[in-house]
Amino acid sequence: MSLNNSNGCCDESPTQVKPPFDEFRGRRKSKGLKLFELENPIPGEITDTRDIQKVFNEFRLVPFATRDKRTGHALLYWYLMLAQLSPMNAACIEKTKKYVVGSRAFIQRSEDPEFDTGEERQPATTAESVRYKEALDEFVTFEGGVVKFHQNLMWSYDVTGNAYVEVSYSVVNGQTRFNLKYRKATEVLYVLTKPG
Repeated sequence: MSLNNSNGCCDESPTQVKPPFDEFRGRRKSKGLKLFELENPIPGEITDTRDIQKVFNEFRLVPFATRDKRTGHALLYWYLMLAQLSPMNAACIEKTKKYVVGSRAFIQRSEDPEFDTGEERQPATTAESVRYKEALDEFVTFEGGVVKFHQNLMWSYDVTGNAYVEVSYSVVNGQTRFNLKYRKATEVLYVLTKPG
């Protein structure tokens, strides 16, 4: 065994230190907190308030998620809080959102999932892209624009596992128009239907 004693910090003849196991043998066990006896705080954080439980008991609505009768809709708010307060979770969601729908939309030819005709490899021409955009603008309106609409949907899906779109249509002078509107997960509930 070689010790470096160039700066005078180490002893020339090191001695071995024996751990003091003998001193611990006669002691009584401590009665302090043990890790496995701590109560999990998360169920208390996601327990619905009495008012929320009353709403779901009186009306035929389905809470966000439920395995027992005490939790459900509060879990939704916990997920939303986690997405904003957790730096890692928020960063992952934002980076994914920016990577997938972070730039302007572009027109791409649809692909046939079964046959490769070679037609799909050809990029859409400028004239085709303009015609497609005009047709889309004539019949469909996205609330906030195409990119913002899809970014909101992706954020909601990554945070809560759900993404909701309100689709409304109107017919004026024989012209049908569709309006797509992003709905927050806190604004939407499923109606409880009969089984089957």
